[in-house]
Amino acid sequence: MPEFEPTLSSLGGDYETTKKQQEEKQKFLDSLVKDGFDLNNKEDVTGLGRMMVGEINELFFQKYNISVPEGDLPLVTVKEGTNPAHVVYHIEDKESNKSKINFIILSGIGDVLNGNYLSEELTHFYRFYLEPDQPNEIITDEFFGFLGRRLWNKMLPEMQDTDFSVLVDNKGGINDIASKKETLKYSKYTREVVKYWKDNGYEVEGLEKGLKEKRKSALIHQRGYEYASKVDLEQIHDWKKFFSMPNAEVRRRFFTPNPDYSGL
Repeated sequence: MPEFEPTLSSLGGDYETTKKQQEEKQKFLDSLVKDGFDLNNKEDVTGLGRMMVGEINELFFQKYNISVPEGDLPLVTVKEGTNPAHVVYHIEDKESNKSKINFIILSGIGDVLNGNYLSEELTHFYRFYLEPDQPNEIITDEFFGFLGRRLWNKMLPEMQDTDFSVLVDNKGGINDIASKKETLKYSKYTREVVKYWKDNGYEVEGLEKGLKEKRKSALIHQRGYEYASKVDLEQIHDWKKFFSMPNAEVRRRFFTPNPDYSGL
């Protein structure tokens, strides 16, 4: 068997929730339970997630003048044991579906109380909501998602002594991303795994297909995140205009060592 390499979920380093952050979250949850909140009730946890997304949407409006109307926000649902936080929306016929029911799916209370995850999924939705009617392009979607993390982290000094401090978390933060070298190393490892089992006489079609998708996802996320990490947030003043740009213009102006901030 090939030498073990980091799994896709661990690429980017060990930026876990600190003890202090855990204590803040537990204190907050204890106060909710005292008021009758049931941590084992999916509806209660989902309701909390919806509230947090709504609050961040309002914070982004106050700080960056970008948001979507409350009635058009995606619903939030919690599905224990699912993949990390992700957003699900209507890709086909975007223009007619932007005001229909869309979802941010969270994997549990940890996601609900993580401002990085909530902000990333919310800005994924901003991009879907504001972009022109165009084919879906994952790499630019991930670019805007990571910008959500960065916009949230830019506000953190103001969040420290507020009710929103409970959403502060290292996990999924702006440093919790893979380098190109790490991603290529992971990609190589997945190919070695398939070769190992194939050489030992096993049927690998399903495994190969699954790992191919993971390789593709890792490479796309890494590239989108990398370019988003280089954007100078201070150079952008019209965030709605930025999120509304066509994919080709985003790539031309920002997937480059010398980003073009003109008109923004």
